[in-house]
Amino acid sequence: MIKKYLLGGLKIIGVVFVIIILKTLYIGGVFKTLVNYNAGETTHIYTNMAGTEDMAFDTQNNLIYISSSNRWATMLKNENPLDGIYALNLSDSVISKPKKMLTTYSGDFHPHGISVVQQDSSTYVFAVNHNKKGNFIEKFIYKDGTLMHLKSYANALMFSPNDVAAVSDSTFYVSNDHGSKSGLSRLLEDYLQLPKSYVLYFDGRHYKHVVKGLKYANGVTYSPLKKQLYIATSTGQTIGIYKPLENGNLILQHYINTHTGVDNITIDAEGAIWTAAHPKLLKFTAHAKDSTKISPSEVLKIYQKPNGVYKTELVYLNDGSEISGSSVALKYNNLLFVGDVFEHKLLRIKLN
Repeated sequence: MIKKYLLGGLKIIGVVFVIIILKTLYIGGVFKTLVNYNAGETTHIYTNMAGTEDMAFDTQNNLIYISSSNRWATMLKNENPLDGIYALNLSDSVISKPKKMLTTYSGDFHPHGISVVQQDSSTYVFAVNHNKKGNFIEKFIYKDGTLMHLKSYANALMFSPNDVAAVSDSTFYVSNDHGSKSGLSRLLEDYLQLPKSYVLYFDGRHYKHVVKGLKYANGVTYSPLKKQLYIATSTGQTIGIYKPLENGNLILQHYINTHTGVDNITIDAEGAIWTAAHPKLLKFTAHAKDSTKISPSEVLKIYQKPNGVYKTELVYLNDGSEISGSSVALKYNNLLFVGDVFEHKLLRIKLN
C-alpha cells in the first residue's frame, strides 16, 4: 500500500514538473513562429552607442534622451567611459548622431531606465544607475546642454531597480525587477515566473510598496497627459494601467495581456502606448550571455478605442538580424526609434 502511494505521489510530481517545463518553454517563446515585419521603413541605424536600453522625450528642448551602457563589458567587470545619456536633437534638418551629454555627476554612471519630467519651465532627468557602489536613482536638471547632477537616491528596498517614472522633481515610481537578490532563489524566480517583484513609490521622503506580486516588473512610465501609470512585466507578459492617488497609491484600471516579454514603455503625443518586447525570452537570455547569439525584437502599439477597449497592433517584428533584444520604442511624429539592451544599435524607422 505504501509503495502504491509513493508511486502515485511520484507520478503527480512528474506531471507537475512537466507542466512547469512546458510553461517555461511557452513563456520563453519556444513554440512561437516569427515572420519579419516592419510597418514602415528602416531609414537609419545609429551605431555610436552601446545598449540603448531606454529613451525619454524632452518636449521643451525637442530632444530624445537615450540611456546607453555597454552591459557586456560590465559583465566582464570592465568600465566603459562611453556609458552615459546621449541626446538626439530632433530639430536637426539632417540625420545627425546622438551626442553624449555632459554631466556634473562625478561617479561611475551606467544608466538603465530613464524618465523626464517638465516642471516650472525646467527639465528634470531621472536615471537608474548601477555601479560598483550599488544601485541608485540619479536626478539631473538640464541646463544649456548639460545634465547638472542634483541628487542620488538609494534604499534597501531598491536593490534591483530597472526603470523609473518621475511624477515631479521630487517624487517618482521605480520598478524593482526581482524580489530575490541573488543565487538560486533569483534563478527560480526567473524560470518559474514567480511573482516576487514590485513597484515602489518615493514621496520625497519615504519609499513604500504600491504594487507587489509582479512577474519581473520592468518598464514603468507615468503619463501626465492621462495621469496614469503604466507597468510592464516581462515574464508576466502584461501591461497594467493604474490611476495614481495623491498619496502615490495605485488603482488598477486596465490589465493588458501582451503575450510577449514586454520591456520599456513610452507614450506618444496622442496617448498611445508603445512598447518593445522580447518575443523569445529564452533566446534573449542566451543573447545576454553571448553576443554571437541573436534575439528577436518586437514593437507593439496599444491604444484605447472609443468604446474603452484596448487594441494591440504589431508594428515591428524581426528575427534579431536587424536589431537584437529590443527594449524600447519611442514615436515622434512619423518616426519610430527602437533601442536594445546590448547591441550598438538604435533604429530610425519612418512609419507609413
